[in-house]
Amino acid sequence: MNRTVAAFHFFPTDKPENEIISLLNKRVEIRHLNCDQDLGAMAAYIEAYDGQVDAIALVGVTHMLRLGSEQVPHEEASRLFEIAQKTPVLDGQGLLPAVERWGVSLVDEIEPGFWTRKRVLMVPGLNHPGLVDGLSQFTHEVRYADPIIFFGWPGIPGVGSKESLGAVAERTLSQLATYSFQQLQPRAGDPARQRSDKLFEWADILAGDIGSIRRYSPHDLRGKIVVTTAASRADAADLTDRGAAVLVSLLPNLSHDRRFFAHHGPAELEACLAALRPKPDHPLNEHTYLSLLTRLEWLPAVRYLQPDEAHLNRFAFVAQPLSIQLYRQLYPWTQYLPSRLLERTTPYVPPIFLGRIRQITSPATDHTAEGLLFMLGGPPDPGREREGNFIYRRLLQAAQMAERLDARLLGVSAYVEAMGEAAERVSHKTDIAVTSGRSLSLVGALEAAKSAVQVVRAGEPLNTARVVVLNAGRPDAASCARYLAADCPCLTLIAHRPEHLIGLQREIEQQVPQAEVTISTSAETALKSAHLVVNTLPAGERIPGPILDLSLCQPGTVICDFGRPPLIPQALSTRRPDLVIIHDAEFRLPGSPAFDLQLGRLPGLMPAALAETALLALEGRFENFSLDRDPSLERLLEIRRLAETHQFINAGPRHFNRLLTREDLGEIRERARELRQNPRRQTETMAASRAHPAAVDAPQSSRKEGNGRLIIAGLGLFALLAGGTGWLLSQKKRKSKSG
Repeated sequence: MNRTVAAFHFFPTDKPENEIISLLNKRVEIRHLNCDQDLGAMAAYIEAYDGQVDAIALVGVTHMLRLGSEQVPHEEASRLFEIAQKTPVLDGQGLLPAVERWGVSLVDEIEPGFWTRKRVLMVPGLNHPGLVDGLSQFTHEVRYADPIIFFGWPGIPGVGSKESLGAVAERTLSQLATYSFQQLQPRAGDPARQRSDKLFEWADILAGDIGSIRRYSPHDLRGKIVVTTAASRADAADLTDRGAAVLVSLLPNLSHDRRFFAHHGPAELEACLAALRPKPDHPLNEHTYLSLLTRLEWLPAVRYLQPDEAHLNRFAFVAQPLSIQLYRQLYPWTQYLPSRLLERTTPYVPPIFLGRIRQITSPATDHTAEGLLFMLGGPPDPGREREGNFIYRRLLQAAQMAERLDARLLGVSAYVEAMGEAAERVSHKTDIAVTSGRSLSLVGALEAAKSAVQVVRAGEPLNTARVVVLNAGRPDAASCARYLAADCPCLTLIAHRPEHLIGLQREIEQQVPQAEVTISTSAETALKSAHLVVNTLPAGERIPGPILDLSLCQPGTVICDFGRPPLIPQALSTRRPDLVIIHDAEFRLPGSPAFDLQLGRLPGLMPAALAETALLALEGRFENFSLDRDPSLERLLEIRRLAETHQFINAGPRHFNRLLTREDLGEIRERARELRQNPRRQTETMAASRAHPAAVDAPQSSRKEGNGRLIIAGLGLFALLAGGTGWLLSQKKRKSKSG
């Protein structure tokens, strides 16, 4: 049986006089009639169609005005809902709150993290309690433009907040109840008088009535998300021209063209559902409507309006400066401050937004990734007792900033162990996925190490190189041994408890039949004959067993020092310029990346941890990928496959903050050859590195700080304030440039 609905439009509409839609496998005829902004004409239509149709929709007027928990009837509209005696007259408000809440939840399922920590401005909040409730589940930053658009108030602090609006909601509604619907639900166009733009500029999301949003928003809407119940092609075109990034329509699409937005409003939807009730006596309430909607299997429409946003996956990366030189580079005025003062004060500076990396494009999928770069304050100091919680709080701040900027994946440069631990905790406290970049760091460095061995050994076959893995009982060291076995089958595994390595030895020999695996408790003999040494033990971790003694390593040895922080300090590594010491790798990203800030030493190159984050974003893998401290061989092989698929080019090994080029490796090869030809110089050079690493670079926290702590604290507060001021000025300057 066909159903008929009459829709009386207060404002002119371009919809056909008779429209046929298919809903819940039923044919519904909608008769659209224009009332030319005349409530008297609307009343006459209601009287004429009462009993002639299954439901009547009043489009553009509402019976009750709702704001927060308060509601009042509209003085002129109330009598319209008392005219009909047989046919239900509906304005959409019986259905809208539930559908808005449901629609917001469905969008989060479609695109997880879409709403998280965004700044929301309701334009207006009037008659949108469901939208406010739904968005408030994902963010506490919700404000109202009602005082600005209805009363012309300035956008001063406090205006539009939940607290201030809640206190005056009843008086506000009493005044709005006397307003005409031309004022309450304005159409698109230029306002009669200019409104303040401050709240609009503050917001990330503009939510509410599409007419009010188009009328009262500033012309420049770049980067904004617009959320409304329904939208037309004209609405989408206007928002696109103004630079809006995304348009979301929450209501189900009742038209045959499912590719576009819903363009039937809540009153028409409620009337159609009322007409389709299984029995005429079923109550017109949320339960009845939602029961029908669950059978509809609908989804809100989320459309990216700008071409470069359509396949853009956004990620964030948090770097930790290894020295104060990065501060001096970013803020030249800090060169006038003592280094000691900066080292003490910069860790307390909030996370700093450095800039973006754009146009990372995968040749395999044509998807594009954009990176947001953040920096934590201060060089790492693993000796500090507060390091774990201190880093966690700063990293959590950075994660929340990244979520607000639409990043769905957060990468961290885990230079110290505490950073990796903090990243795990952050993953449980936020909706953003987190990776430490450890997997690609290991893969990139191991591949670079194999190439370095071939260069230093002047082209001798790689499968003849002797590999030593220290503390191979550590899961990350065991994964490195498994990874290297295929190309370097001559392995020596060193551990304090060799019985723990029997299983690893058998596993490698089963996977690589030609492997020759030796187990030992002593590193002395193995190091003297090694071509490649792998260490994953970080500095400061004290466990019984062999240590990496550089005085035992022969000239030309390649050492992978994967400890976080490295076991071999920079001061000690300079004593052995004949060794190749590798901590990480750098990658060249695909596409034509544009960098606001260069983190690597050479243009276009990025550290492996950042490259892994970009790689996962291109792949659409928004998940906690390298958070486990012990990446498995399967995980290492998977990230290598992804890097090859998306053409991430390994640019070579990294020694501390410096990329080792092929020319650098050639120079090391020549130094090693000269030492081998001069036994006396070789003995002297090896003896110079005999000191234990811990004796060369003791943690600063173990040094006596003296009685000047209060002076340092005072100067630190000054530097913090100055740094904050400099950061705000640079942010404003950077924003003006990007705008």
